[in-house]
Amino acid sequence: MAKMPKRFLIVLAWSIIFMVAAYLRFHNLGERPVHFDEATGAHIAAGHLETGDYFYDPTHFHGPVLSFSTKLVSLFTGQDTWEELDIVALRWIPAIAGILMVMAPLLWVRLVGPAPALATAGILATSPLLVYYSRMYIHEILLGSFGLLTLLLAKLAFMHRDRIAYWLLAGTFLGLMIATKETFVFSIFAWSVAFVAAFSILRHQLSFSRLDLRQWVLPVCSAIAAALLITTLLYTNMFRHPEALIDLIRSYFVYQKEPGHEKPFFYYFSLIALPQGVFRMFWWEGMVMVLAGIPVVAAFSGKRSHLEPEQKFSVLFLLFAALLHFLIYSLIGYKTPWLIVLPWVHVCLLAGLALLGFSRHTRQWRVLITILVVAILVLHGRQSTAVSGRFANDPRNPYAYVPTSSDLLRLEEWLVALDQQSQPQGIEPIVVVGKYYWPLPWYLRSFEKVGYWGELDPSFANMPVVFIMPEHFAGAEILLGDTHVALPRGLRQENPMILYLRKDIWKTWIGEDTP
Repeated sequence: MAKMPKRFLIVLAWSIIFMVAAYLRFHNLGERPVHFDEATGAHIAAGHLETGDYFYDPTHFHGPVLSFSTKLVSLFTGQDTWEELDIVALRWIPAIAGILMVMAPLLWVRLVGPAPALATAGILATSPLLVYYSRMYIHEILLGSFGLLTLLLAKLAFMHRDRIAYWLLAGTFLGLMIATKETFVFSIFAWSVAFVAAFSILRHQLSFSRLDLRQWVLPVCSAIAAALLITTLLYTNMFRHPEALIDLIRSYFVYQKEPGHEKPFFYYFSLIALPQGVFRMFWWEGMVMVLAGIPVVAAFSGKRSHLEPEQKFSVLFLLFAALLHFLIYSLIGYKTPWLIVLPWVHVCLLAGLALLGFSRHTRQWRVLITILVVAILVLHGRQSTAVSGRFANDPRNPYAYVPTSSDLLRLEEWLVALDQQSQPQGIEPIVVVGKYYWPLPWYLRSFEKVGYWGELDPSFANMPVVFIMPEHFAGAEILLGDTHVALPRGLRQENPMILYLRKDIWKTWIGEDTP
């Protein structure tokens, strides 16, 4: 039997990776309840859709890219109001960004070869952390995708410095990073230090170190100009609000963090490097770190190394950049698992480089690397299927951070049925009392008269439906205990609420007042 052409096998491998990545990111997108951060992001985007204008808030909620992306999706779906938004359509945005991330190593094929690029894409495609947050309407996977594209295009630009198009594209994706989230400064700092450190170690071996600095002025300035243009256009909403650029700087001094997210220094290390869970289902991505160590050892092997100087530079740059990213995020007390999406992308890139010069390895090393790659893909595939399916909203899933209660999936349908049965009076106005009630507003979008209050008021005793947050449980029982029926409901993990339903409506619902 004739052997299949190598090109066909490579195309087949990329096609399989694409299909696996697409399945893990798109199937059953609407089954998981809407998360706190998803609901608040959707509310901001809805304001942009309804008014046609965007205002950057330096105190919270991050950059404009997510909102502008939602506007693009609305052109295809026709959903342009808060009431019309659909969570599946919103989650298309991170899912598409996740696919873009997986396919980005195609840019690396000519620089590192097909095997490292394919291995990197496979690891990115199946990483449970990256899969989970590619299914969540938040900023992080966009930041990770734009960061990865910035890195790969910058590498291409350095290798082909005369091609201004590469520099412009790298600058464009850097601008999108800046417009996604304020934490872009951590990446710029980490990349700058990593570049200087790797360059200092290998300076006398690198071909581009012997070029005149004046030859870099035009390319670098082109990239900076592209980044500044994209940043300005998005933050100012096409120059309508130039003060937003000042607000971007102010955000580092006035940004308000939500309490309750303080974690120890080693939180991220334990999340990735130590197995989470027991017995039949556990999550662990530590083997990627083991694989990433192989090119690092090779880079420090001196003359015995099989790597070329430029390849060593890439390895050392990614090593230092990854370590600096993790160090910076670990030093900050405020921690959530999605914040390490971009730092983790660096480790995945480094792991893919384990296949650099694969044919020059000894047979034992080739076997070891092959076993590691296959084990990672199989183990990650199983974990990613779980985090995107059965365990998508399970607290045992370490990436399901403060998950929304499944009660809310049934709440909206029940309230609509209750309202229809209670006509002509209905169940409005609906009152919500307390703080931290998101994502409840997402599930109350069907109703026109919904009020949000910080404190209890005597008038609430006449209201048909009153939602009470935990800080007002005691006072609500005194105020509403005689007039309403208390129905405990879940809101978020370890954060219940109580729905108080006026007794006359409750009796009608259960049939006591039915003629």
